[in-house]
Amino acid sequence: MLVFVIRHAAAATSGSFARDCERPLTNDGIERMKRVAKGLKKIGVEVQSVFSSPFVRARETAEIVAKEIMAKPQVTECAELAGGRGAKEALGFIAKTNAEQIAVVGHEPQLGDLVSLMVAGNSKTIVDMKKASVSCVECEGKAAAGEGILLWHLVPSVVEALA
Repeated sequence: MLVFVIRHAAAATSGSFARDCERPLTNDGIERMKRVAKGLKKIGVEVQSVFSSPFVRARETAEIVAKEIMAKPQVTECAELAGGRGAKEALGFIAKTNAEQIAVVGHEPQLGDLVSLMVAGNSKTIVDMKKASVSCVECEGKAAAGEGILLWHLVPSVVEALA
């Protein structure tokens, strides 16, 4: 199984919204994520499923990615990826999926902790998940703590340069 872990792109500041979960991507965030998604496509990233936090900014990011790297774009919201949830919850969800290649889109610190949990077996962050960055973790069979191999981690500027 390949798991592409993607942090949402730049979002509006929280002062303009009653709830954090309502913050959308900024125009710059949208444009950057489009370039990142094109870069992912160029390096051959394909997935059967894209799962997203229900937060607006993550959902928008997931939709941009899905349009670029899926034959039939579809995003499924996943409560376990919501801001404030833990890496173990996200990993539990991922372990139940049947697809060979998936993308999960969410938030920090959960995503950095998720990559660490999958690779090292603990949540001591081993990658810095900057906005619009992507990690690729390979798991033999189902995803499990400490069983993954970090194949690559790309910051947005690198992926954009590939587009």
